[in-house]
Amino acid sequence: MMEKIRTAANSIIVKIIFSIIILAFIFTGVGGFLGFGSSAKDEQVYIAKVDGEGISRNTFEKQAQELIQKNSHLIGDGSDDSFVKMIRASVLSNQIDNYLAYKFADSLNANISDEQVKMEIRKQPVFFENGRFNNQRYLQLLAANGYTPDTYADGLRSAIKQQQVMDALFLTDFVLPTDSDISLLDNQTRAIYLANYSIDNINDNDALAVSDDEIKNYYDTNKQEFYHDKRVKMKFVTNFLPAIKQDIQVLPSEVEKYHADSKDGTMIPEKRLYSVLSFTSLDAAQKEYNLMSKMQGKQRSSTKMDSLGWFALDEKLPELLTKIKLDTIGSISKPLEQDGDFYIIRLDQIEKAKKLPFEYAKASIHDLLYQQKIDKKYREQQTALEKAAKLPTLDEIAKKSGLPLYDSDWTYEKENFSVGRYPEINDVAFSDEMIKDGKPTGKISDIINIAQYDGSYIIQVTDYQDAGISTFEDVKDSIKAKLIAEKKKQIFSQKVATLLAQLKQTGVADGLSFAQKMSVTQNLVDDRINEKTVKDVFATIPAVEGNSYGVTLIGDDKAQFFVLTGVTYPEKADDLSEKIKPEMLILNRNSLAKDLRSKAEIKIMPNANL
Repeated sequence: MMEKIRTAANSIIVKIIFSIIILAFIFTGVGGFLGFGSSAKDEQVYIAKVDGEGISRNTFEKQAQELIQKNSHLIGDGSDDSFVKMIRASVLSNQIDNYLAYKFADSLNANISDEQVKMEIRKQPVFFENGRFNNQRYLQLLAANGYTPDTYADGLRSAIKQQQVMDALFLTDFVLPTDSDISLLDNQTRAIYLANYSIDNINDNDALAVSDDEIKNYYDTNKQEFYHDKRVKMKFVTNFLPAIKQDIQVLPSEVEKYHADSKDGTMIPEKRLYSVLSFTSLDAAQKEYNLMSKMQGKQRSSTKMDSLGWFALDEKLPELLTKIKLDTIGSISKPLEQDGDFYIIRLDQIEKAKKLPFEYAKASIHDLLYQQKIDKKYREQQTALEKAAKLPTLDEIAKKSGLPLYDSDWTYEKENFSVGRYPEINDVAFSDEMIKDGKPTGKISDIINIAQYDGSYIIQVTDYQDAGISTFEDVKDSIKAKLIAEKKKQIFSQKVATLLAQLKQTGVADGLSFAQKMSVTQNLVDDRINEKTVKDVFATIPAVEGNSYGVTLIGDDKAQFFVLTGVTYPEKADDLSEKIKPEMLILNRNSLAKDLRSKAEIKIMPNANL
């Protein structure tokens, strides 16, 4: 719920915007927005009253529902009552503030001429046809919404008056002297010296000592922290292809020899160009064949035929080409039948095989040899593992196969990091075959194949624990490491504070060397300095005489000390009016809204559902 509220606060809550009350077609008008006087049906007609004038419930509900519908992807099925109420409250707040701003502008008696109203009307796209203002459309739309030109002009006159007053209050562009000072700060450059310091500098073994009593007390106090699901420990032998890849190397001399021997992948194969004639009958094909057979080679080669294209000898050939054996340029095949049609094939050109340049071929040769070596090693190890698999102990299997024997740490069901992450191994390790009556059976598994990673394992469960709290002996080393790390962080934090005090007092500190000189600007991005350090540098007040010192903690284990030695200001202050205007606009609008509300009588109806 809180996440939804944060999302809404940043994206859909209606802001306090003092703009023209009559929105869109400008047909709502103040008359459609407010009701006047008092009646017994106030709660049904109005959602709220401001200085005795009611805000229309119908208008409110329409705007609220539009906003709720627009953001239905955040509300889901609409059952999120708190979220809906938050939207409704923001809509009503906006309507109240807009009305108060309207009344405030009206009270100033600003003069809006008839010509200004006329110009505003002629600018509104709703009255346009074919890109231009259309008077007939204007009159039709007014009449359809119950307006006359005079009543519409009066409402618009009030709206323009409000807009002008609010623009005069909020949209001025001048920069105060203070704004110029902000510009100087924003664009200045600060000269610093930087020194990095980390938790690794802490090596006080006496201070970091942890007693057995401390370890035992932590265990007794935080036992639930050491709850574990059921788990096993295993011994295993593996033939694992990814591990083999890490050990395989291909020497440059091997690549060179492979290329010199013209083996597969080093040659561009012979290519041949063919043409074809097609016939619908064998008689026609045979007649043409007899005619072409009598031609001289040059004449036969010049006979017009349809090109079949180039074909390399090592690629898959079309069915027709597999039926012929032509080795001489200009030679033709006898008529060939395929799917009821008949064809004559002619060999037009031959491009002999040639060797690829070494520089072009060496990368693919390297990859080929690398993969061949991997496959060979894997097959050899797999054969050895299969021969040794029936031996009575894992030690003998490992020795016979030449593969190493591993001991796993605790492995859990649905493990993510250990050897148990493979479902094939997990299923065997936690099966009745391996565990009986809460104890390991000692049985050695058959070869378990992990097809996804080209690996195979033989396992033996050596220990088993049901779900529960780990024993003190199991976790005391990890507790000790944790307590030492926490002490180290505390000492590190204290040491950083001590070093900063030394710097401020004497200008030097033990173990710090300010060898890194930098010029820092507000928006500096540099690998040498953390962005938090940049902010702290500019938050540091420069000393009147001498240097200023500071430090930035980066997490629990790193710090950056800095010495601020000087500040350089720009020759001319930039105009920051546009940069700071949005924040000033919000601040001024909120202030005006607060002031106007403090002078108004606002009554929210009990059944507003906010």
